[in-house]
Amino acid sequence: MTSNPAAVRIFDADNHYYEPFEAIASRLDPELRKRVIDCALVDGKKRHVLGGTVDYQIVNPSFDPVAKPGALYEWFRGNPRGLPAQDYLVDREPLPEYYHNPEPRVKLMDQQGLDQVWLFPTSTVLYEEPLKDDPEGVAILMDAFNSWLLEDWTFNYQNRIFSAPYVSLAIVEKAAKTVRWAAENGATSLVMPPRSVVTPDGPRRPADPVFDPFWEAVAETGLTVVIHAGNSGYSYNGYVDSRVGSSHGEQSRFASDVQIWRALQQDRPIFDMMASFMYDRLFERFPTVRIASVENGCKFLPDLFLKAQMMKNKLPSRFKEDPVELFKKNVWVNPFWEDELSELIDFIGADRVLFGSDWPHVEGLPNPADYLVETKDLDDATREMVMGGNARELNTPRPA
Repeated sequence: MTSNPAAVRIFDADNHYYEPFEAIASRLDPELRKRVIDCALVDGKKRHVLGGTVDYQIVNPSFDPVAKPGALYEWFRGNPRGLPAQDYLVDREPLPEYYHNPEPRVKLMDQQGLDQVWLFPTSTVLYEEPLKDDPEGVAILMDAFNSWLLEDWTFNYQNRIFSAPYVSLAIVEKAAKTVRWAAENGATSLVMPPRSVVTPDGPRRPADPVFDPFWEAVAETGLTVVIHAGNSGYSYNGYVDSRVGSSHGEQSRFASDVQIWRALQQDRPIFDMMASFMYDRLFERFPTVRIASVENGCKFLPDLFLKAQMMKNKLPSRFKEDPVELFKKNVWVNPFWEDELSELIDFIGADRVLFGSDWPHVEGLPNPADYLVETKDLDDATREMVMGGNARELNTPRPA
């Protein structure tokens, strides 16, 4: 277990739990289970059934056994042995108690040298997309999920673990109520994937004025909105079979063509969502709203800023303030651990960078404190900001 020899107060802005297989479905009556989410055995394996369709996005949604944290570390470091990703995932372990229980998780955090963490879903960030054509069903699912999360983890456990309720904008009135309910129950942040919103009236951009009641509630409560990687509903436009990993039967999540194509286009969802925030002038209209981009990397930023400046030059009357400067004021970014940290700091400033390990996922770091080596060239004050201070600031609600 990697310790924290530098004694930095680490706030890991990207930690995860593994949801119990029946966490959501068990909170719904039988008819709603059929409509929204149910549990089934398919060819002898546990599967979720979303909106009446068997879901294959996760190889084993019971997560027992589960691959070890950081199993793909070497693969993401350039794969020097040239092995397929599947070979790194062979070694699995029974599901440890600290993946679904806060008390042993805090004890583990002490061993890992972690002061505080944001905690996010593993499977639930994938489930809005399969249900998008039933906006009310999405709201029902997320209500059940948030109820489970509050009961099992709480939104603030001993001021160490901060679990983010999921919010969908599909029913805007419900979304605004969820924000206020979350704040009343001790939440410090909310989570959603980078995606457009499918409403009863069709798809909309998330900063469309129709969603102002939600953003007003966010400003009023001062909670941070975390845009965390998930199922954003993007197709592969025929280059790869988009059905792989959804409802097309048992196929490896890490089939080489699918995995590589995902890597090639992984910037699209977060680029589009941030571009829509800029185009719709979200931060002009709600200047106190704070956004954190988590597990989306940072490679999207140069092209985003370039396109935003082009947009501003072509539509000068649309913007009262520079959209790029507003982005730098209102958005914090968590790089992938394999991204170049110094480049991101030069680009948006050290005070807008968040450390996140993605622990215990296979794509994450084997141990969160391993990231300290990436900060070796930073001065103490900058290291403290990146490794914890910035997340701690976002974790403190700032009501308007």
